[in-house]
Amino acid sequence: MKDYIVMQASREIGIQILLAKRAFKNIGIKSEHDHLAALSSMHSFLTHCANISKLLWSPPPRRGHNNIKSILGVDLAERIGIKNTDFPLLQLRDSRDHFDHFDERLVEWIEKCYPKNPTDPKISVLDWSVGTKVKSPNQFVVRHYDPDKKILTIMDEELCLADLDTELTKLQGYIDGPRILGE
Repeated sequence: MKDYIVMQASREIGIQILLAKRAFKNIGIKSEHDHLAALSSMHSFLTHCANISKLLWSPPPRRGHNNIKSILGVDLAERIGIKNTDFPLLQLRDSRDHFDHFDERLVEWIEKCYPKNPTDPKISVLDWSVGTKVKSPNQFVVRHYDPDKKILTIMDEELCLADLDTELTKLQGYIDGPRILGE
């Protein structure tokens, strides 16, 4: 059964890689003309990366369900020979969690940006922006994408999506999963 789980999980990782790479490609295409579609593709890209991360490095079991680690005794990444240092961005959860837990982050940034006292400096908010980022003092960046640098800033934290895409390409070498010709 353990070999079957490894085979099926690896296959799913391969599928998630293909979906993530397609979303990443769409970000560049859409960022020129449709900022909303570009941000939607970023969300999709990060969601597929999160799914890969959860399959490789099982989070703690929730609601009484088993996860891959609880069945294999080790994380899938270890079972297929991936070192913890091989894919640092795929393991990084903060930027992806900003999307997944947006309700919590929304409250945090409102509290951060809303002046506590009438004399406190006002914080400006940059959101739903695509283009060269010019950060000014007293500005909080909720969501911004720089298509030239391929950097997503979310909740004032930067993540280079091109570097994450490079990790996905490297991960394909570890996974015996589906491929699309020409990619």
